[in-house]
Amino acid sequence: MKSKLLASMIAATVATVGSVLVAAPASAAVAVYQPAYTDDIYAVSDGTTTQLTLDEWLALGAPAPQPAPTVYVKYSWDDTVYAISTFTPDAKIINSINSAEWARAGWPAPTVAGFIAGTLIYQWGSSPELFAAFPSEDGSGSIHKLTYNQWAKTGFKTPELAGPGFFTLAWVDTPGIAFQAVDQQAAVEISYDEWSLLDFPTPAAVDRIAGDGFFQVAGSADIVYSGPTLTDYTLSYEEWEAAGFPQPEVING
Repeated sequence: MKSKLLASMIAATVATVGSVLVAAPASAAVAVYQPAYTDDIYAVSDGTTTQLTLDEWLALGAPAPQPAPTVYVKYSWDDTVYAISTFTPDAKIINSINSAEWARAGWPAPTVAGFIAGTLIYQWGSSPELFAAFPSEDGSGSIHKLTYNQWAKTGFKTPELAGPGFFTLAWVDTPGIAFQAVDQQAAVEISYDEWSLLDFPTPAAVDRIAGDGFFQVAGSADIVYSGPTLTDYTLSYEEWEAAGFPQPEVING
């Protein structure tokens, strides 16, 4: 089960799960189609592709749907199969399908694709790495870190900036990764499992992380750091120097 934090990260980066609809040019006629892998019926009319309810289909006179020519594709790094059904040259749907739907279609061998419409190519501000986010079989977001060759096969899609990203302290050996979303003033620590599900984005090694602070109790020579990944940590002189000699906030004991 994904944590609420991870869900918010994925929500900020992953395109909406479900059919990707490619609009058709305006037309007065209504054409009805059904892909082989599903009971769903689609209508194409007036430049719009719509999945019909039973009542909507009956209101049209229950026309027999035309079979929709469908090709099946996948990425080299993921087992999710995508069905691309073409209704007209300019109207199609793209769905990730589950094993039952794939079986219904006759287990067609999927072609390895360089890019599948609906996939989001994105980048965090903390690293030059690129990621692909795409719908998975169970309806959750799946994320993959792209190699240069995989990015090339997308046609060098321009990445979207997802947010500030991931950070770790450069001046201390204590592990910990903080994540900052685009709408957050302060970063929060993430677990290894959360980092793994995001496919290990490399954190930037920094002196400061949003929401942290250096403190000194009045009358004490100790400088103490508190932040998302480290709390109430007393710095050595060498660590304070490596951090850039930040001016501590003096507080009463």
